[in-house]
Amino acid sequence: MISIARIISGTILLALLATTASAGTPPATSYSASLETSLKKAWSMRLGEIEWKCNGTKCQGRGATADVAGSCRALDSQVGPIKTFTGSGKSLTRCNLPQAATLGSSTSVRSAATTPIQTTDLVIEEVAWDYRPPKDSVPVTIVKGVAGPHGPSHGPAPEAIVVGDPKVKVTIRNNGTARWASSGKVVVVMREGTPRELAAAGGGPVREGVSVVSGGSDSVLTHLYSTPPFQGSGSIPGSLGPGEKKTVAFKVMGIQGNSHQRASLRIDVDKYYTVKVDLQVKGEDQGKNDGADLVLRFNRLGQAVEPVLTQRRTDASGRGTVEVRSPSGK
Repeated sequence: MISIARIISGTILLALLATTASAGTPPATSYSASLETSLKKAWSMRLGEIEWKCNGTKCQGRGATADVAGSCRALDSQVGPIKTFTGSGKSLTRCNLPQAATLGSSTSVRSAATTPIQTTDLVIEEVAWDYRPPKDSVPVTIVKGVAGPHGPSHGPAPEAIVVGDPKVKVTIRNNGTARWASSGKVVVVMREGTPRELAAAGGGPVREGVSVVSGGSDSVLTHLYSTPPFQGSGSIPGSLGPGEKKTVAFKVMGIQGNSHQRASLRIDVDKYYTVKVDLQVKGEDQGKNDGADLVLRFNRLGQAVEPVLTQRRTDASGRGTVEVRSPSGK
């Protein structure tokens, strides 16, 4: 027979174990944060143990966490710089514990030792072809004939246009946890063909495979435009804090000829082109995702058709692989 005393002591022990286990998991509570800049659209995501919903400069969260400062930094990396963060009885400014709480505290020393190393990580978030024909004007159309053994063939003629002073807009985001404040620029090279075709050609211009016989208008225009590859670059101004974005816009031009020739690009209508975009920056910790490819076609107005952005990752030797990042509706 089990004694009553043993039953009572066992009950007390189980109660103590249950209390100890529950004490290690903080209860679910509400969190709030105010942002330095207003979001352009509503945002929601689960970060760690907290479900977040943000609108404008306000964020509301619900969950349980023992690392309030870490949760603040996680939110900061997604939505941008945070002014204040409140929850679990703590109030933080810019994700730092109040100074009074850190002075002379042994727990603050342990917290600092476990703080993740801050990093900078610039990524290419969006690339857009920006061309607006001058008012009451359209690109010059060039109709070509394809050479055969006895002169031009009678089949469908390839069509090209001449586009003047087009631009590329590249949006860059700091996806890290520390501010980037070094020098850097965005470089683009535009070639005819898809990334796979360009890789098969060794990165050089894609071989057209047919010779072109110039017609009357084409022979006049030959000296007035540039053919691929095209290129351009623009400096990244200022600095970028965690989650911040900046858009760099610059012209894409030909490589040879005078200024007018280099500003006038001959583009084949409805053929694939690849705009290879690379970040050349200093002071960045994550350099393996500094490239992207914009694959697109062009209509007869020189505007992009079905552009798709892919992110390029490279290894230490500079060789690259391509993975789909996101389609663009622009």
